[in-house]
Amino acid sequence: MKIVRSLAVVAATLLAAGCVTSSDMQKLQSQISDLQEQVAQLKRTASSKEEVQNVNTRIAEQTQTLLKSNGTLVAKVGEIEEKMSSTQGAVEQTNLPRRPSRAAGHADAARPR
Repeated sequence: MKIVRSLAVVAATLLAAGCVTSSDMQKLQSQISDLQEQVAQLKRTASSKEEVQNVNTRIAEQTQTLLKSNGTLVAKVGEIEEKMSSTQGAVEQTNLPRRPSRAAGHADAARPR
């Protein structure tokens, strides 16, 4: 911005002194326009870099949250697997054929046939 102002001051001074042709003025005006465009581009680039940095920060935060959630899910799945295994064992115990007890065997022997 200081360069643009300096060029404008120089152009105004030369114009006031009367030693500048219209061609020189057009060249100076063109240079000023070019410099203004460069300054605007630098501002856009700077804000884009800041936006990218903000997005990267948010991605890093979300990644950490996902990793924590993943750890919690792994632990819960482990608990569910243990419960399923325990339940399966209980079901298998329930479905095993029962041996007749000795008392039941003696009672059958005592019955008339």
